[in-house]
Amino acid sequence: MQHKCDLGSDRIKVFFSSSMANARYMEQRLSVRSFFERMKPLYHWYFIEEHASPNPVKKEYTEEVVNSDIVIVVLQSNLRAGVQKEYETAQRAGKRIFCFEHSGRKTQSLKNFIGKVRLSITTTKFDDTRDLIDKIEHNLLSDLVKEYVRLYEENKRLREAVSGPSSSESITMPDLER
Repeated sequence: MQHKCDLGSDRIKVFFSSSMANARYMEQRLSVRSFFERMKPLYHWYFIEEHASPNPVKKEYTEEVVNSDIVIVVLQSNLRAGVQKEYETAQRAGKRIFCFEHSGRKTQSLKNFIGKVRLSITTTKFDDTRDLIDKIEHNLLSDLVKEYVRLYEENKRLREAVSGPSSSESITMPDLER
C-alpha cells in the first residue's frame, strides 16, 4: 500500500550497503530498491549507484553514511572492502545499524568480520531476496515504533518539567497588587 503522506526533508535517512560484485547481487539491490519505493514517505534511501558526484567514491559514501540516520548492511558470501568501510564508518559515527547476513557459505574473512560485528550489534540471517526484504521491513518498523515510544516518553517528561508540579498540588502565588 502506497502512503500519501510526504514528510519532505524530515524523512529518516537510510544508507544501503551491500556488495555490487556480480549480477546476482545487483539484481538483489534492484529488488530491495523497488521495495523501498513503497517506504518513500517515511524514509529517504541512499543507494550509491543512483548518485553522480564530483567527489571520489570513498569520500561520497563515507559522507553519506555519516549523514544517515540508519545504515543497513547486507553481508553475502565474501567481504567487500567498501561494505566493511561503510560499516566501520557507521559504527564510529554512532549510527543505528541493521546488519543482514545471508545464510549461505561465507569466506573466512567474512566469517571473521561477522564475528567482530556481532560483538556490538545483532545480525539477522536471511535466505533469499524476499526474505531479506521482509526482514528489512520488520526491523525498520520495529525501530520506528521503538523510536516513537522513546520520543513520546521524552516529550512527556519535558511537558511535566515545563508545567511544574501536578495540578493536585496547591501553588500559592504572591499578591502583586499590594
